[in-house]
Amino acid sequence: MTRIAKWLVVAALALTLGLHWAVLQSAAWAGMAVTFAQQDSIGVALGKTFNGQNPCQLCKFVEDGKKSTPNDEFSKVSLKLDGICAPAAWELTSPQISAAAFPAPAFLTSRSLAPPVPPPLAV
Repeated sequence: MTRIAKWLVVAALALTLGLHWAVLQSAAWAGMAVTFAQQDSIGVALGKTFNGQNPCQLCKFVEDGKKSTPNDEFSKVSLKLDGICAPAAWELTSPQISAAAFPAPAFLTSRSLAPPVPPPLAV
């Protein structure tokens, strides 16, 4: 698949998911924050940006666009399936492993000979 075709698929998926509204809304908020910051402090500017009482033209456009977007049938179907696929109660338990599953290696067995008496001297 060529690079252009991949980008077209990504763009189509983004449009299908409604990500274009999120991008436009983010751009509107950034513009509003810059505009308000020219008049007030950054804290007041951000407060005015996100309080919803001072929408800009782009914010109004995004809100109207979201309202005019028809509800798709997929979301209705997925809501109906939630009742059928209700999650069961799950309980996490640790696995029970018997000691026979891990036999002792041969090199860790006890010695058959007693230690030498007297012990050897270090040279």
